[in-house]
Parts: sequence; C-alpha cells; structure tokens
Amino acid sequence: MRGRDLVGSAVTSTLRGRIRTVLTVVAVFIGACALTLTSGMGTGVNRYIDVTVATFGDASALYVQKSQPLIELSAGSGPQKYDPDSTQIATGFGVSFVGLSDQDVATIEGIDGV
Repeated sequence: MRGRDLVGSAVTSTLRGRIRTVLTVVAVFIGACALTLTSGMGTGVNRYIDVTVATFGDASALYVQKSQPLIELSAGSGPQKYDPDSTQIATGFGVSFVGLSDQDVATIEGIDGV
C-alpha cells in the first residue's frame, strides 16, 4: 500500500465508525486530563511536605529537650499538681516536656563540639 491509500483507508474507516471515533477521542481526552491532574497533585503534595518539614527549625542547629516519662503524659494518671520549678514547655510538634535544669545544661555544655 502506498501512503495515499493508507490515509484514504483511515479516513474512510473514521467516517464509517463515527460513534467509535468520538468515544475514542473522548477517552483519550479524559485519560490525558487524569494524568495531568495526578501529576499536578503529586507535585503539589511533594512541595507542601518540603515546605512543612523546612519550617521545623534550623537545619544546622541541634535541639536538646528533656522528656517526661510516657506514664505522666497519659490521660489515665489524673491531673498533675502544679510545680513552678518544672514548667511545661510546648514544642512545635504538639508535645510538651519539662524544661532542662541547670545541671542538664551544664552536662550538655560539657560535651565536645557543643
């Protein structure tokens, strides 16, 4: 078959099966839209995660915190008596912990490179 015969046969088949041609074009259009939306959503989610993780502090800093035993943080242990020497400090991660004492700070400062 020559090229002209091939194109003529394709045009003739397209005109005969109009409904099939329309459905195929619609399916290709829907598939292209779905791929575009999926790719865009994936890029958006990745960018959101990168921005969210980047806001959790300076990457060149070392954060030290003293944690409470899990049993004290549980709701079943009842209300805690207020102690002004052990102030609760809220972190950006939704967790609270007891502040470091002067002895804790001195121990950390004694570590090489700190």
